[in-house]
Amino acid sequence: MRQHLFYTSLLSTLLAAPTSALPSFFSDQERAPLRPDLRRSEPAAHMARQATDRSGRWRPQIHFSPPAEWLNDPNGLFVDSDGVWHMYYQYADNVAGAGVKHWGHTTATDFYNWVDHPVAIPATARDGSIWSGSVVVDRNNSSGFFPPDKTSGKDNIIAYYTSWEPDQESQHLAWSYDGGKTFNQYEKNPIISLDRHGFRDPKISFHHETKTWAMVLSREHDVAFYTSTDLVKWEQSSLWNPQRDIGLIECPQFLQIPRKDKSGTVVGAKWVLTLSLGGGAPGGGAAVRYLTGEWDGKSFTPDAPSSGRTAGGVLHSPRQESFTLHDFDFGPDKYATAFFHSQNLNDAKEDAYSITWAVDASRYGCCTPTDQEGWRHCMGGVRRHWLDADTDRLMSAPAGDLSKLASTTPGWNPIIEEKDVSGIEGSSAVLREFNPAVEWTLTVRMAKSLLQEGSTASAQLAFKASQSSGTEQVTLGFEFAGASGNGVPSASFSIGRVSTAWDRSGTFGISDVRALDAAAASSQEGSDANVEFTLHGILDRSVLEVYVNGGVEAGTMLYFTDKPLDSILLTRGSGSKDQGITFDFKAVALKSSWGTYEEKDVSQSKQDDWVTEEL
Repeated sequence: MRQHLFYTSLLSTLLAAPTSALPSFFSDQERAPLRPDLRRSEPAAHMARQATDRSGRWRPQIHFSPPAEWLNDPNGLFVDSDGVWHMYYQYADNVAGAGVKHWGHTTATDFYNWVDHPVAIPATARDGSIWSGSVVVDRNNSSGFFPPDKTSGKDNIIAYYTSWEPDQESQHLAWSYDGGKTFNQYEKNPIISLDRHGFRDPKISFHHETKTWAMVLSREHDVAFYTSTDLVKWEQSSLWNPQRDIGLIECPQFLQIPRKDKSGTVVGAKWVLTLSLGGGAPGGGAAVRYLTGEWDGKSFTPDAPSSGRTAGGVLHSPRQESFTLHDFDFGPDKYATAFFHSQNLNDAKEDAYSITWAVDASRYGCCTPTDQEGWRHCMGGVRRHWLDADTDRLMSAPAGDLSKLASTTPGWNPIIEEKDVSGIEGSSAVLREFNPAVEWTLTVRMAKSLLQEGSTASAQLAFKASQSSGTEQVTLGFEFAGASGNGVPSASFSIGRVSTAWDRSGTFGISDVRALDAAAASSQEGSDANVEFTLHGILDRSVLEVYVNGGVEAGTMLYFTDKPLDSILLTRGSGSKDQGITFDFKAVALKSSWGTYEEKDVSQSKQDDWVTEEL
C-alpha cells in the first residue's frame, strides 16, 4: 500500500503537484528519484535485522513484527505445497517508514513461529517502489513463465503488486522459480496502467466454473474488476461505484468462503469482497468492511440486505440499498486485511485465512511509540474464517492451536482459573516479571429472570499495571438490559484503553491519546435461563485481540503502557441486579515465538535452512 496512511485521503491531490510543492512530511528520500543501485538485501543487513533485541516492553511475543525498522500491509499471502505459510509485507529500512518500500518475507508452519527471510522483491529504478499486492500459484503454467519439466506446478509462484512511481501507480508482476524466496520481475511491466495515481492493491482469485482469473483493484472511491485466462493479459470486466461516500477504498480482497451450518457442515459458499476504508469505523477512524454475493466470472452481484439476494442489481451499477457493508473487526486497530491464497485456489471447501495490519492507519499509522525499540508496527493474529449459513455473517477464530504455545515453565500455568465466581482480584508475579503473552477465556452470564423491562446490569474485566505511577489499564465492559415488551434481554460489550506511556500531545500535532475511544460489539448468546458472553482473548504486550461468542464478532486494539499489565480485576456493578452476574475465567501464559533458531522445533528446520543459505 502506501507510505504513511495518515495522508492517503490527500494522495491524489498531492501527487498531482510538482515535487517541489509536496508538503514537509514527505522526506528528501521520497522526493528523490529511485536510486539505480537498489537491489536485494545484502546478507550483512539481514544479519543485523535478525540480531535486533526482541525483549522490549511493547514487542509482541506471538504476533508478527519486523525484526527491525518498519512494517505495514501484509502482501502476497499463500500456503505452499509443504504446508508452509508465506507472508510478504510492506517493509522500509527505517523506523519512520520513509522512502521506498520493498516486500519483506516471513514464513511459519503454525501461524505463530515466524522466521524472517531476506527481502523478496526489492524496489528498483525500473519497477519503482513495491507497494501492496498478492500471490497466486500457477499450477497449470497458464502464464508460460515456468520450465516445461516443472510439471506439478504446486509452487509456480506469481506475485502481483503496485509499482509506485512519481507519475503513476501501475500493476506489475514477478515470478519465482524457487518457491517464493526470490523473484524475476517481468520485463514487459506494467501489465495494467491507467497513467494515474490512486490505482493499486491487486488481489487475484480463480473462478472454477469459467476457469478464469479475477483481479480486483482499488481506484480511490470505486473498485475495478479485471479478468484473464493466462495471468498476463488482463481486461476490465466491471466497475463498482458505490454511489455514496464509504471512505477511501484500499486493499480490496475477493475470494470464495464456505458457508457452514451449526454442525460445521459446509453448505455451499459465497464470494466475499473486503475493503479497507480510510474512514467509517464504528468509533471513527479507519475500517475494514465486507459484503457477500455471487461472481459470474465478469461481475459481482451483492446480496440484498433484506432477503440475502439482490433483485437484479449488480455491483458495477448498484442502487444504494442493494448491498450492506459489515464490519470485519469492531476494534480500533485494523487495516489492509489480506487473505491467504491456497493450493486448491480457494475453492471454498476449506476455511479461509487472513491477517491484518494492527493499527488505525488514518489516526496514528505514522507514529506509534515503538520506534523507541527500533521497530514499528505489527500484524494481528492469523484468523480462520467461514460464513454462518443462517446469516451469511463472517465468523472468525484464531488460526492454529494456541495450546501448543502454553508455557511449560514450572509454576506459571494456569495463571488463574475460576468457575462460577462473583469476581476476581489479584496480581501475578509471572506477568509482572516476564510480561508474556496471555491467552484467556471468559464467560459472563446473567439470569434472564433478573432482567425485567427497563432494568440493567453491568460488569467489567480490567487488566491493570499495578506498578504504574498513574492509571494504566485495558478494560472490557459488559452491559445487560431487560427485554422490552415480548422481546428478549439484550447485551453489549466494549473495549477501552488508558495508557500514560502513550502521551503524544504536542509531539506530532496529535492530541493526548491517554484515553482513547472504546470500540463496541452487540453480540450475545446463552441458554433459556441466561444471557451470556463467551470471550476468547489474547493479550500480547501491546496488542489485544478478542473473539466474542465463538467468533460472531472479533476486535483488535493496541495499547502502550509504561509497566506490564500484571493485575486482573473482574467485577460486577454495585446495584441489586448486578448481583445476578457470575463469571468463569482462565488465563494461561504463552511462550514467546521469538526463540532462537536452535530453540525452534524440527518443523522449522526447512525454513531456517533458507536463512542459512542466504547468509
